[in-house]
Amino acid sequence: MNYINEIIDGIAKSLFNSFKYPIYIDEIKSDAQFPCFVIETLNTEQKHLLDVRYERRNDFDIMFFISDDDYIEEQKVQINPVTESLYFDLEYITLSDGSLLNGIDMSHRVTDGILHFKVSYEYHILKVLDKDPMLTLNQTQEVTDNAKNKEN
Repeated sequence: MNYINEIIDGIAKSLFNSFKYPIYIDEIKSDAQFPCFVIETLNTEQKHLLDVRYERRNDFDIMFFISDDDYIEEQKVQINPVTESLYFDLEYITLSDGSLLNGIDMSHRVTDGILHFKVSYEYHILKVLDKDPMLTLNQTQEVTDNAKNKEN
């Protein structure tokens, strides 16, 4: 399972269900439709816990663009309701297997008319170990009839 892609898909589904705006991954396209969201992976950390157990953390920046125009003060009025909604919409996202993932350390800022909403997701994973190949054993058997040998 590719966890980062699973989380990005979960974020995108949550955003689309709430806003119905186009969503782009990592960069905005030249022919982008506005308003839109861009999901960017910021940082990934992994800590070894025990044996094959790990804790992983993925940090994301969800950017919200009202338009491709220069910043206008009125954009802040449009951005604020989106910001309020994101705190609740991204608190829990649903992955493809139906499990929920909790968003933590949420924060936001508006820079040049672009909303930057930061959220992190932590989860535990198990390292999949390659199994040692089985050795082969060739065995042949013969059946002898001891009863015939005793009669003779």
